[in-house]
Amino acid sequence: MVFARGEVTATTAGAAVTAVGAAVEERIHIKHAQNLADVRHILNKVGGDPSEGLVLVDAIQRLGIDYCFREEIEAILKRQFLDITNTDILKQHDLFTVSLCFRLLRQEGYHVSADVFGNFKDKEGNFDAKLGEDTRGLMELYEASQLSIEGEDILQEAANFSSQLLTLRMEHLDHHQARIVKKILEHPYRKSLARSTIKNFTRDFDDINGYKSTLQELGGTEFSVVRTVHHQELLQVSRDQPLKWHMWSMAALTDPSLSEQRVDLTKPISLIYLIDDIFDIYGTLDELTLFTEAVNRWDTAATEELPDHMKIGLKALYDITNEIGRKVYAKHGYNPAESLQKTWASLCNAFLVEARWFASGHIPKTEEYLNNGIVSSGIPVVLVHMFFLLGDGATNESANLVNDNPGIVTSIATLLRLWDDLGSAEVTTFSSLCVCVCARRQLQNNLAEDYAVFSTSNIASLEINRQDEEQDGHDGSYIKCYMQEHDRTSIEGTHQYITKMISETWKRLNKECLSPNPFSATFTRASLNLARIIPMMYGYDDNHRLTDLEEHIKSRIFDEASI
Repeated sequence: MVFARGEVTATTAGAAVTAVGAAVEERIHIKHAQNLADVRHILNKVGGDPSEGLVLVDAIQRLGIDYCFREEIEAILKRQFLDITNTDILKQHDLFTVSLCFRLLRQEGYHVSADVFGNFKDKEGNFDAKLGEDTRGLMELYEASQLSIEGEDILQEAANFSSQLLTLRMEHLDHHQARIVKKILEHPYRKSLARSTIKNFTRDFDDINGYKSTLQELGGTEFSVVRTVHHQELLQVSRDQPLKWHMWSMAALTDPSLSEQRVDLTKPISLIYLIDDIFDIYGTLDELTLFTEAVNRWDTAATEELPDHMKIGLKALYDITNEIGRKVYAKHGYNPAESLQKTWASLCNAFLVEARWFASGHIPKTEEYLNNGIVSSGIPVVLVHMFFLLGDGATNESANLVNDNPGIVTSIATLLRLWDDLGSAEVTTFSSLCVCVCARRQLQNNLAEDYAVFSTSNIASLEINRQDEEQDGHDGSYIKCYMQEHDRTSIEGTHQYITKMISETWKRLNKECLSPNPFSATFTRASLNLARIIPMMYGYDDNHRLTDLEEHIKSRIFDEASI
């Protein structure tokens, strides 16, 4: 009877804890709903005021909660588009307001002419020197210049003018203001993940008619809700390396309602890394040729001559591809298996080209290397899977479009390839350890289910560095190809050239994101977010660590402090 009483006591205590947890969660959701209603009311209230409405939209986007207010934001921006195309109204606004309006509209795909900045030039055609005293306007002008497309000389002038004056002004600003300017110059909004800059923004944000506290309250409750969703997702993936893979999905698909798509997208991302390591480290050229032929034929029986780790990799590839095809069919009524198979074949073909280059000692021309590297980056595979998981491939025409590597895909793939080679030319994959783990565990139908259960205690002290990723694999490098092609070029000159290429690639990507484009707004935003996280994934510091990525992971998953 004592034992029985103990059972009852434990059960009762457990039920009480569960009830308390449920009550706390219910209070959070009630508070969250009230915060949403409050901010929606504010948006409707200030929508007609150009400056106030724009600043509020900017604040909501920088807090990373704009997915909650798509309709309200669209209504405000439609009104502002009419104003910014009216010359008489345009002349009434200062540099800050015009720059902010231009940036917000371009971010949403509106075709706004860069000529709106002509009003801020002097008679000689240069930006007016008097603007040098307008720090706030210069910061926003610099932010706006990051949305330039090819051929927009006025925005290049704006970037040079604003960055030079802001750099000079930092010497005369107090520490707080100088820090804000420095952050903007290093991490402009267009090229940064909103959720990676939240803490800085909430600290630096100027209050709008007392709305700051309301926005911060919503940001805090939304953060709690989203973090709970991410914790549930991470129960389906592992720690350390796989967690890093999942960050790609989290960065791309920010809406909490897309949790299932994030988990599913992490599976092909993990396979890209695993197969990359097979080609770089674990296969002879003959084995890699057989492996690639098997993927091109999509033939599960053509694996007898392959070593076990390759058989396991192929089985995982086939199983996960079929699983995703079935899920898309169940949800959207069509099976994209053929398209998914095609993109995997293209990836393996590109990997094999690189393996043959290395085996023969061939150093390709830069154009040849980059054209192949766009495919071997894995970005086409990621975006094709994301496209179908979002339900965007209902017709053959749309499916063919994404499979043919359109501009939005090649631009992001180019950014990854160049950042990879620039930031970590000797280390391009994260997953050598995981190939061995998969071989030991005999990967089954669902890759995620075979990983160890996520543990916050193990991740809390996460350190991601190049020593974690050192391997004996062999990858090409744009740097090596460029210096071979230009034998008198220094490493510093090569880095400068690649940095310029990255800037030009962003201009092409900016153009691809303008409307109308053949892709949904959700897919376009998610693709842009992939481009934004690339520097974080490949930006090593002097200690060979990805400190920005470490901080982002900890703040998104483990920090208890509200924003």
